[in-house]
Amino acid sequence: MYLIFSSDTVFTYPGFSLRVEQVSPDQVSCNAGQTPCDYKDFICVNENSEGVCPDLECDSDAVTFLDDAVIVKSPGYPQPYPAGLYCRWDVPSRGLAPATLFRVLDFSTEAGEDVVQVSGLTFPGGEPADYTLAGTTTKIRAVVFNATTSVTVRFQTDFNIQLTGFHFNLINVNFTEWESDWCITDKQTGFICEGLCLVASAKCDGFLDCLNGEDENECAEVYCPSSYHCSQTKTCIVSEQLCDGEIHCEHGDDEVECGEG
Repeated sequence: MYLIFSSDTVFTYPGFSLRVEQVSPDQVSCNAGQTPCDYKDFICVNENSEGVCPDLECDSDAVTFLDDAVIVKSPGYPQPYPAGLYCRWDVPSRGLAPATLFRVLDFSTEAGEDVVQVSGLTFPGGEPADYTLAGTTTKIRAVVFNATTSVTVRFQTDFNIQLTGFHFNLINVNFTEWESDWCITDKQTGFICEGLCLVASAKCDGFLDCLNGEDENECAEVYCPSSYHCSQTKTCIVSEQLCDGEIHCEHGDDEVECGEG
């Protein structure tokens, strides 16, 4: 058993008091006005508050706390994740250093449908930052977050296709914003913008990946061979958006010559 408590430097409150004791299973019950959760562990919540119970599919085993790092994996990884998920994990920093390095070790989800959102505060600025990952590959290799607050990982899936999911590593680090050796992908330095490490090919690929759009600035041409290049623009869209009944390109060419059905 372990307990993790994380706080910032803004407000102070009285906190909490807990009591832990070891008893036999037949002595465990909820108090008056409480109800047990439908979960593998015995958890009581106030009546009519079942919404705060843990999701059986979003198992706490998805998050592993090590001495100096945190591992976050999709439910069932590396087996296919369940359908119809909505999971959220808040991961606190594991040290006193000012930054949290979030690394993507493995990633494979249904493009456009099974989506991971990773959010926190930028380092060193402390501005809110939110990144979306989906598909069988991801251009995001790592993110440096501010360690003054938790990193939140959200995972939502539909009922169509289930793939192997993801494997993330978070570690508390102490470096300056100018360092770049943390962003090495495929034996070459990736593209860094505002604490985000992208594969080098993300530069001028027709998709805005950086929070400030820096990856698509000063591009004479865009190169997106596995996606659709919108006509007369420097913008690309994923192939799933082509002929889907909605206009995504500036000139509407993604919905031309689509045929029937």
